[in-house]
Amino acid sequence: MTVFLHNRRYRLLTLATFISMLGSTLFNIVFVIYARGMPNAKLAVSIASVVATIPFLLDIIAGYLADEANNHYRSMVGVKFFQAALFLLLSGLIAFRPSWWVFTVLLLINIVSDFAGSFSSFVSLAVIKDVVTADDLAEARGFESGVGSTISLVGGLVGAGLIAALHYNYVLFGLLNAASFIAAFLILWVARQQFRQLRSSQFQHHAAFLGVRREIRHFFTTSVKNFKLLKTFSTVTGFMVAFSIVNFIGSGQSTLLNLSYIQEKRLLFGNFGYTVALIDMVESVGMILGSFTPMKRVTWLSIPGNLTLVIGVSGVIGCRTATSWSPVS
Repeated sequence: MTVFLHNRRYRLLTLATFISMLGSTLFNIVFVIYARGMPNAKLAVSIASVVATIPFLLDIIAGYLADEANNHYRSMVGVKFFQAALFLLLSGLIAFRPSWWVFTVLLLINIVSDFAGSFSSFVSLAVIKDVVTADDLAEARGFESGVGSTISLVGGLVGAGLIAALHYNYVLFGLLNAASFIAAFLILWVARQQFRQLRSSQFQHHAAFLGVRREIRHFFTTSVKNFKLLKTFSTVTGFMVAFSIVNFIGSGQSTLLNLSYIQEKRLLFGNFGYTVALIDMVESVGMILGSFTPMKRVTWLSIPGNLTLVIGVSGVIGCRTATSWSPVS
């Protein structure tokens, strides 16, 4: 918080990031609610939930493209403008009567926007490193992570409540999301002179586009080198594999829970939208508590023990959900 209050350039960066993050979080929950109104609700919700994980799978590509950017700050500005344009397009398409072709296009727009957001978060790392001292860097990253988790916490509930208050006017909701990205773009655009002399704004990689094949080859060559470097740190590699498995299980569980809410009405808290938002809120609360828990409080539990606990809790959730499927007598 101290860095945010006393470092003007860092404050501008994080404000733009938080505003655009709120727009993305609001729409992600609403898109699942929109899928609930499709002719085949279970299939639509399944697709929406599974496809929502695609941008995370593409993070390695987003990170590579961020490293290749010549001007990181200009890339951030361009991404905000691009996302605003995408949501303006979405607002026009979502006015059509729900159909599979509209749903597919909206899904693609959401994927592209989330991928662009991942790219923007990666390029922002280089800019933050230039505007924050080395001593304050950990605090700055921690503050950004904490506020981001808080936005995830409230964003789902706000999105579900707001779309209900708008009487499920998805067009107006899309325009509000576009407005959030426009606001983020304007913050960065107006302040661009303050970031012109940063090292991350002067970085020069290869001067011209190499062609599709050579760019793809360059991507794989760079990735292989990075993985070889990672393998030299066996402990880090082991943790990465273990955490990937846990995240894979968790992502699948989220999709199955969304389907369960459609099939079994007794699992709902009020309505479908609020139920999905409430579960997301509980997960976010856990993430925030975990982030702010002092390490010395949890060092008694080893990493293998921690992973076992997470998998065990996931199993309990699955068993409890399964027992709720018995027919009402």
